[in-house]
Amino acid sequence: MPDPCGRLTIGELQRRIVEVCRIVYVGKESNRIEEVDDGVLHDEAEYLNIYQDPRRDPWISETPPALKQISTARLTKALGIARRTAKRWKRGEDRPRSRERSKLNELLDG
Repeated sequence: MPDPCGRLTIGELQRRIVEVCRIVYVGKESNRIEEVDDGVLHDEAEYLNIYQDPRRDPWISETPPALKQISTARLTKALGIARRTAKRWKRGEDRPRSRERSKLNELLDG
């Protein structure tokens, strides 16, 4: 979309349509801002702090509902975990460690 403003633009502008592709929370810290301005740093990862929104975490939004479709007995047998642990995962109160998470992903995908 062309920029609606020019040197001769006066008065109130019309609204622009904006589409949200993704939401990313970034810090407002001025980490290494001089190096960015000088063109020394090019990669955002070197100077930009990005914070994940816990409400958009797939473990919270997708995994507990999927776990509720699997019986606790099947979950405990397939992953070798305690019954109490499986129930906490199903309620979204706890989350698996990385080793358990990979097994859990295989179980949910298969």
